[in-house]
Amino acid sequence: MRLLTALAALAILLAGCIQTPDAAHVDADGAAAGVASAIPAVDAAAVLADVKAFSEAYPMRRGDNDAHNAARAHLAAGYEKNGYELILDEFEADISPTSTPTSLVLGSPRLVNVCGIKWGTANDTDWVVIGAHYDVTDGAVYGAYDDASGTMIVQRLAEAFAPMSFPRTLVFCNFDGEEQGLRGSRHMVEAITEGTWAYANGTVIGMIDFDMAGIMYPASPVLVADAVSPEFQAVITAKREELGIPEDKIAYRGIRGGSSDNGPFKAAEIPSVLFISDFDEIAYAGQTLPGGVTYPFWHQLDTYEGMVELAEGEENLRAGFQNVVDIGAALLHALATDMQPTFQPFE
Repeated sequence: MRLLTALAALAILLAGCIQTPDAAHVDADGAAAGVASAIPAVDAAAVLADVKAFSEAYPMRRGDNDAHNAARAHLAAGYEKNGYELILDEFEADISPTSTPTSLVLGSPRLVNVCGIKWGTANDTDWVVIGAHYDVTDGAVYGAYDDASGTMIVQRLAEAFAPMSFPRTLVFCNFDGEEQGLRGSRHMVEAITEGTWAYANGTVIGMIDFDMAGIMYPASPVLVADAVSPEFQAVITAKREELGIPEDKIAYRGIRGGSSDNGPFKAAEIPSVLFISDFDEIAYAGQTLPGGVTYPFWHQLDTYEGMVELAEGEENLRAGFQNVVDIGAALLHALATDMQPTFQPFE
């Protein structure tokens, strides 16, 4: 009943009619300003072109090597180009010998979260975080799906939302050190919740995480939405129905084994969602990683061509990514305006 009520309440929101006059200010002509009513569009074809270019230009993005530093500069330039306040959140973390699979990581403990902030018009202390990790696991080279895909979804969402104004502050963040044990997201959550983040502080009211999320319907894998909020689920369900995605192609549950950068937010009881393809029932007999090293399935999809292969064609790949970015944009728009999400973990 609670989910149905939330779904009905959010139907107006998804239609683009935001009933929040107190969240806006009035300009000289008397027109409401400060609240964007239309959900901005993101082109999946552009996202995929970015994924291919980024993963091939910056291979082996781990530790403190040249490719990793160049990738950081690329992401920073993207936020600056779109008018975001840039934050290069640099910190150190011991290399983990136990996180899968980081035993081969060598070099500097320096990590850098690359973030862009767009301040809210009504309340700059209520924050929405949109994130994905840009580092690559050992053994992999290009990290196309894990997680150049999420990285470029976040960058394109930032570009689409940049010209618009929202009551709440948006923090787009490409996290570092996810493969070493969620180092970047854990650092950010701890610093913000303790009020010690060096750049600015607010209350994170919601978080959206993309990690290998674009291969879904009409391709075979189900999209897992680890959405620990009934209000999140209501928006996702409404958008799924609008897009004509079958009900059984989105699963509301946690992932089976491991975690992603939603994990520290979830542990802090912040309403959050991880979007990720479900590979539990998918047999993959494609690429072999360099060196003959065997990793779990989700670390094997290393090239853009491997993504096309799993999706059974480039058209399926594009259509699946379009579904994911449309769902993500709808949820982000709701959070940026007036959604009041609550934390409710899966039983």
